[in-house]
Amino acid sequence: MKRCVVIATMSLVGMLCLDASTARAQTPAPATQETKRSIAVSGGPTLGHKSAGYVSIEFDWRVTNKIDVFVEGGHMGNVGTKALDTNASVIANAIGLSVGSTGIRVNHFDAGIRFNVTPPRPNIHPYAVFGIGVAHATTEVTFTNASGAVVDPGIPLGGDLSGSNNKTMLIFGGGITYPFRKNYYLDVGYRFGGILSNVSDIENDQTIKTQRIMLGVGVKF
Repeated sequence: MKRCVVIATMSLVGMLCLDASTARAQTPAPATQETKRSIAVSGGPTLGHKSAGYVSIEFDWRVTNKIDVFVEGGHMGNVGTKALDTNASVIANAIGLSVGSTGIRVNHFDAGIRFNVTPPRPNIHPYAVFGIGVAHATTEVTFTNASGAVVDPGIPLGGDLSGSNNKTMLIFGGGITYPFRKNYYLDVGYRFGGILSNVSDIENDQTIKTQRIMLGVGVKF
């Protein structure tokens, strides 16, 4: 009987040790802490009546798996409109000159929400964005004489043809990110920006519709 008790006890101890060993083997390794912040630099062409280029820098903060918040600052070289060309031509014809060049330069700062769409593939991450901000728009027009030299028109120009204004800007768009190496990623997308009219400063002002093709690279940290 004593021998049976010893054998049974040793068998029980062996089974407990085996279970403990198995449990340790099945315990998952601590998960790597997910990076919640990222910063990206982008550049590319702007589209519209006038085409030029832009540069921007964007900071993102991961709130949930589906939502990030972002802030962005950038510069667009020329988002001149058809209305600007028309108004410049009216003045040029009235004073016997020709329009040399027209342009609207924009420095902007905006913030908003980035919606992360369920990826169709593990290495492709689609997203959509919505934001609101401020655009500092500077309008510039030059006039030329018959020989093509740039000349002073000799009259004061209204706010529709010169000067700077701060305006509200709405942002919509989307794109995809593609991770590489470890914490780096490529960002390819499209942004539409509506720079709203400011009729309190500029008579008959119109909304400026901007479009950007985004080509960027970023890092998570």
